[in-house]
Amino acid sequence: MRTTRLCLAFAAALASVIGLADSPPVADGAFDADAWEARHARSERELFDLLRVDGSPRVQVLAGRIVLSDEDAKNPLQPKGDDIVARAANLAPDDAFVQAVAASEGHYFASQCGPVRWPEAEVANLVRLEPDNAAAWRYAVALAAAKGDQAGIDAALERMATAARADDHEGEEVAIWTRVFRQHPATLSTPVDDEPDAGPPRTALAAALERVTWRYSGADAAFKRACQPDGSTEQDWRRLDWCERAGQVLASEGESFALRELGLSLLDKRDGHADLQREYDWLEANASNPALSMSAYSDAPEDRERDWMDAEGSVVAAQRRLARLGKPATPPEGWVAEEAYDAAEAEATADAWLTYLRTVFDAMRASGDAREQVLAVIASRALELQASPTADEKGADEKTANRTIAAIATTRPDELLVQAAVAQHGDADARAAALARLQRLDPDNAATWALSLPSADDAADPAPMLKRMAASRHHDDYLTGFVGIWEGAFARVPLPQDLAAAYEAMVPDFDGANMSKVAAMGSMSHLHMGNGLVNLSRACGPDRAMPGTERREACTGAARVILHQGRTVLAARFGEALLRKLDALSDADAERARLLAWWQQAQSPAMQSGDALEAYFEDWQSTGSEVEALRLAATRADKAEPPADWHPSTNARVPEAPL
Repeated sequence: MRTTRLCLAFAAALASVIGLADSPPVADGAFDADAWEARHARSERELFDLLRVDGSPRVQVLAGRIVLSDEDAKNPLQPKGDDIVARAANLAPDDAFVQAVAASEGHYFASQCGPVRWPEAEVANLVRLEPDNAAAWRYAVALAAAKGDQAGIDAALERMATAARADDHEGEEVAIWTRVFRQHPATLSTPVDDEPDAGPPRTALAAALERVTWRYSGADAAFKRACQPDGSTEQDWRRLDWCERAGQVLASEGESFALRELGLSLLDKRDGHADLQREYDWLEANASNPALSMSAYSDAPEDRERDWMDAEGSVVAAQRRLARLGKPATPPEGWVAEEAYDAAEAEATADAWLTYLRTVFDAMRASGDAREQVLAVIASRALELQASPTADEKGADEKTANRTIAAIATTRPDELLVQAAVAQHGDADARAAALARLQRLDPDNAATWALSLPSADDAADPAPMLKRMAASRHHDDYLTGFVGIWEGAFARVPLPQDLAAAYEAMVPDFDGANMSKVAAMGSMSHLHMGNGLVNLSRACGPDRAMPGTERREACTGAARVILHQGRTVLAARFGEALLRKLDALSDADAERARLLAWWQQAQSPAMQSGDALEAYFEDWQSTGSEVEALRLAATRADKAEPPADWHPSTNARVPEAPL
């Protein structure tokens, strides 16, 4: 799966390769995330208040499902969800639904920061009311685990393993949410519904399904941890047996997809449980819920209403939908879950991509160009370290790579990019030697001095390096040169046709003609971005660079060099963020940041493929500056200057400097 993630990461790079530092800011009048969040917080608070004052404990208890904003949660005058849930549970001790929701909203952990209220009464009530319900006993397992009560864990697991059914009351909860939304239509509206392209209004049932479909369960997490003993004692093996039997009950009898998925997570698919997984996949693929099944989007609202009418949960609703559509209740012979097919296809594509990368690296090593050779060793080391199965093999691979790049740096003492690469990626001795050569070759570059700033475990004084940075003429982290080398290497080794076809299927508007540029910018540039900035942010934290001190002055000067003379978007935006942290952003600084934000927003959508991407890349390489390439692209589009009243949206202004 690791190779799949690498491959999918490259696919994401293929889809969008511009703005490597961050997404571009959004202009005023466009989507405003701050305003959206404020509207969402208000609507959630209003729904919370409506639920908590309802006369029925079955409605009151749902207030615990509402996640209030941080501001509302800290408001001492705002009632707390935990208190509303506890009150509802006290009012209805014999209502299994109320007790089940209260138990699911309980806390199942121990804290050193203070007492935690465990849902002891709620869990006791629930297992009293439903002693044959495996879903109820999982809360007893989680509660015993929170207390460290090993005997209690085993006792609850034994009851769970012999239970006849598994019902988390999902169907009842959907019905109650639906009734709430029908009785109070104003609660159906969300901030998304206010957008011009929001689509048709939601139904009450659709809103209810959104509330129950995705939810983290602390109880389930504690329950699964309890089912992971180390197996060192006979009692551990007895517990593992109970857990497997409990998993079978959940996976075969669970009324909801959540319960069946929880049960499957406890089972070894090799031990005859593949049929349970296949049945689960078939039901979920045909769920009467658009959030789980894309095909359900085309269902008429009244058909979905009938699927869910008095249904115990999502499993019954899916079974009704299958019958309604004339499909078999069990997966037909030869059917394979789309997710499983996609995973296998992605894994195969990932393997092909890694094979291609190794071919590129081999060609770079054989090129005779020391710059290509050192980059190939560095990238290959990063790739193979992830694949090495043991710590010893990882260590051996890394030592071999370190010796190789140190030797290349020694034999090419005046090759700027070789020294820059080794100064960032060599071992301690090689880094020190390469950095000394780099600072000799490029003394006016603030980025070279940033690499000498002390790290977190180094007590050295950063002042000399900060002053050198502030006195520098520019900030160049050599990304331009590195990306150019990578582009040339990818261009010499074309993407195999079968791999290109796979990416065409995965990525909309795949641009094969510019693949070498996309691969260089989107797949390899992360190896070379931002080095030295972490130590700078540490040295220039507000608690270290106090106002009126020489360090503050040097930090401000260094940040200005990075903002105004930085050659990458990442660096320039970091410079702005640091100036803001230091409360030192001048009018000229703000205008520079505004221009950069405008160039990013104005040009990013136009430069993702075709001639625009090619022109952008050529400008980047010819000028040596990603920022200048953005400016030139904006100029060609007659967008070099933003409108006088244009300002970056505050929600997407700049990334926070990691101080």
